[in-house]
Amino acid sequence: MFDKTDVYLTYSLNIYEGHAEIRDRYKTDSYFAFHLRYLVSLAFMPEEDVDKKYEEILRIPFFQTNEQILRPFLVYFERTWIGPMRRGRRGHPLFSLALWNVRESVLSNIGKTNNGSEGFNAAFANLLSAHHPNIWKFIDGLKKQQVLTDVFRLFYGVDFNV
Repeated sequence: MFDKTDVYLTYSLNIYEGHAEIRDRYKTDSYFAFHLRYLVSLAFMPEEDVDKKYEEILRIPFFQTNEQILRPFLVYFERTWIGPMRRGRRGHPLFSLALWNVRESVLSNIGKTNNGSEGFNAAFANLLSAHHPNIWKFIDGLKKQQVLTDVFRLFYGVDFNV
């Protein structure tokens, strides 16, 4: 469920180099990780409420108690995902809310992954019988896939050129 949403938190924790302790505690301390995931909930809020909800999250006792250790990460998080505070107003984040906010897609029941592509990739990898094929195995795999596609087209009368 969190493929697009959890990405921004995981990305932030992995890319943020300023404090290894935060990353380590996130991986080993379930209480710590649970509360940091409150930040993921922002992806499900209406875009116009994200700033207000973020401020509410910061007032949760966990964030108050751990403010000293979290401050550098939260500065980075704000700059990257929420937008830094400037003269009492939020500036523009590095990644716009529209990029990572999934509220509308969840309400509209829009799929979060492209299962067709995932299925093809898995089947093609199986056809290659290798995780990292050399160029010749890859070309051979493409030829085999073309034969399978041609058989499918003939059997089902499907014309992919339309």
